[in-house]
Amino acid sequence: MFFLKIYGFRERHRFYREEAEKLDRKRRAYLRYLDEVDDAIHARRLDGGGSHLIGVATCAFTIDKDGSFRDIFLVKTSGTAELDTSALRAVRAASAVVRRPDIIGTEPIHVSLQVKYQYSL
Repeated sequence: MFFLKIYGFRERHRFYREEAEKLDRKRRAYLRYLDEVDDAIHARRLDGGGSHLIGVATCAFTIDKDGSFRDIFLVKTSGTAELDTSALRAVRAASAVVRRPDIIGTEPIHVSLQVKYQYSL
């Protein structure tokens, strides 16, 4: 009887450890994906010109299972219409550019992101 209890404990311990490792891999992939989305947006922020812009616009959007963005809108204005327009354009241009990893699933991801315009960024 004692042996069975220890064996059960070890099996449960191994199961929980494996589940924790799987969740950690998923968490790291999720965060890496969001960093890549951020990089893709920031790489496109000057595509329409605007190298003279300085400020921050906060945009929100939803990432679908195919990596495309929808429901893109401005959460907080930079105070400059040109910068706000450029930030929204950068988000739209980055839609579906970054491949969404299978490990993070297919549920929509709701994102709020600061698009920064400043020298030496």
